[in-house]
Amino acid sequence: MHNLLTANDLLVIMLSGFFMILFAGAYTLLYGLGKITKKSKYIKISYIFAVAQFAAALMMITPNFLDPFWKYIIMFSACAYLFIPQGMWWVVHTSHTYWENQEKNKDI
Repeated sequence: MHNLLTANDLLVIMLSGFFMILFAGAYTLLYGLGKITKKSKYIKISYIFAVAQFAAALMMITPNFLDPFWKYIIMFSACAYLFIPQGMWWVVHTSHTYWENQEKNKDI
């Protein structure tokens, strides 16, 4: 049913998790930088890190040493994180625009 976890398996899980987080952070950082500076090259590069983050998640779930429950959680988080930077940019931009307009209307 379950395979025993070897040292090599543990190394694969740890490195995959590390790179998943590292690439997700690079994706977010470059996406935000591209939006702030209005340079599409940063946004395009950020998508490379988004794909790399997803690939690291796939590397983590491909071997058979994780229960399906953990595989679903990892894939759900990897899929959700593909959309989080855009969603958070929208939230921050919308809220800042709203409050800036409120401040402008208060001064009138």
